[in-house]
Amino acid sequence: MFNFIEPMRPFGGALVNRNASVKGHLQTLIGHFAKSELFSFPTEFIKLKLNSGTGIYCGLHISVPFERSKKVLLLFHGLGGSGQVFGEYTEPYHSGRGEDVSDVLDYSKNRFPDCEQIVLGVSMSGTIILNLLTGRFGKTQPDRAIVINAPLNLHDASARLQNGFSQLYDWRFYYKLKKMILKKEKTLRLPRIGNTATIDELFTSKKSGFRNKNHYYDECSPYLHLNRIKTRTYVLTSADDPIVSYDLYKKAQWPDSCRVHISSAGGHVGYYSNQPITVQNKNFGHRWLDYFLFSLFQTISSDNRA
Repeated sequence: MFNFIEPMRPFGGALVNRNASVKGHLQTLIGHFAKSELFSFPTEFIKLKLNSGTGIYCGLHISVPFERSKKVLLLFHGLGGSGQVFGEYTEPYHSGRGEDVSDVLDYSKNRFPDCEQIVLGVSMSGTIILNLLTGRFGKTQPDRAIVINAPLNLHDASARLQNGFSQLYDWRFYYKLKKMILKKEKTLRLPRIGNTATIDELFTSKKSGFRNKNHYYDECSPYLHLNRIKTRTYVLTSADDPIVSYDLYKKAQWPDSCRVHISSAGGHVGYYSNQPITVQNKNFGHRWLDYFLFSLFQTISSDNRA
């Protein structure tokens, strides 16, 4: 467990704190709408052709600070992504695409040799990184990994998205993904009303070589394979996440290489504090996750054994 991070003090007060479900949804929504401070360094955008041999591209935004560092951070998005090269895919991005992360690592190691390579995956990309770390998908390993609110079992996450208020997230994902997919898949027929499981059954699984969504979920869930991880990995999730199971994180067989922190609050990638956070003259506002990552990076920078 992490022992150098101040605990999350959730926004919402005593009324919200009595109901973990309400608290988790509130954290998720506020975290989505209350954006972090914009990245200030200039970035270079490139399209990287991956090594699958089928013409798959991914988009990279690369920023090199004025003072060169001995560490490189590679950030991978959650479900949906930016969509900037979506129309150029031949296979969809899904929870088993560890090869994509492996290819990006190959590119980064070639461009920034002699630098420590750190990958950070949020939500679905966190699952992808865990699958890479277990050695099941992809070959090139990072030097360290950071995983935030990653689904460990895709069957469980899919069921949670179809339960109660979480259906609103599921419908939003469905319509966003449907719009993106149909821009290219002109002959694909997707129902007017559906959910992400519909996408996984009719599109993601079939386009990626799986028999159906259940086959995809079985093959790409990292839960039963986490004990294979050898890379130093930092894991964060919250007990009130409405999409990712807190119980699975507690029951998982995490190896000594993984340091797991389960926050009592935070929702799904929310982590909105009830008070502003200032550390070392840096003001993080109410964004506890930004403070968490800053503290973690400070520890990584100062102690190679962390």
